[in-house]
Amino acid sequence: MPRLAMPSDFKRPRLRKCGFDLNTVDWRRAKVLGAGLDGFVWRVRFGNEGPYYALKLFWDQDPLEIARGSFAAQRECQNAALLQMIRYSLDQAAAEGGTKPVLVIPDPANFDEAEANFFGFAEEVRRGRKREHFPSRGPDLIEVVEMPRFAKCYGWLRVNRHDVFPRMPRSVLPHAIRVDKHTRALPSERNEFLAVVYEYVEDGENDIETVEEVARFLWLAGFSFCPTPLARNWRSGVLVDHSDITGPQFYGWQKFYYRCLKADILLQE
Repeated sequence: MPRLAMPSDFKRPRLRKCGFDLNTVDWRRAKVLGAGLDGFVWRVRFGNEGPYYALKLFWDQDPLEIARGSFAAQRECQNAALLQMIRYSLDQAAAEGGTKPVLVIPDPANFDEAEANFFGFAEEVRRGRKREHFPSRGPDLIEVVEMPRFAKCYGWLRVNRHDVFPRMPRSVLPHAIRVDKHTRALPSERNEFLAVVYEYVEDGENDIETVEEVARFLWLAGFSFCPTPLARNWRSGVLVDHSDITGPQFYGWQKFYYRCLKADILLQE
């Protein structure tokens, strides 16, 4: 069970290491789900039975080697940890009978209001019902009691090239790809790579109301979307690419993109 999250935890979110054993994956049964600017994704099973998972391997391993933009592995791990803390805060509020719910500004429009809402999910703020935490908006705060579905994250793993790749059929080996004008591939000089394990979400129709419910929740929680959200980052109304969003305390958050987006923007091809 995760511990109660304080504001300091929201400033420095840390995702736990995944407890699954990568050596139990039968790569002959793995399926490539796709690849993009950030990494390469498979559908895998850990062991012979049980559910499928999405395993995402990141191209970039060192933020110091990135010429521009954000470090995708760090952003995804941070966002996964933040979403876990947010969910736990809402679960705790419900378990306490709803007497001390999460409070947020109903129409946040700038960084200060986004940040206030973001930290409103911290236990110290929620339990203290600190209306003074919100900039001059005390009377019209609203309660947040539910969280839409997000792809559950099970933590991070290290993937060793020499241990794992020889067990992969050629058809599922991570290969170089071209994204717009960029070639993305694993650096040949590196042996270890970072990966994240997610719940596998079956591909299905992206219901407009469901997508917009997720977008509204993220807006109320202080997150902005990246400049170019894409339909392929959603499955069955679930946001499966957590690098698509940024919290107000982190690199890439921009006021210009901070608004309650509609599905036609989020589901661009």
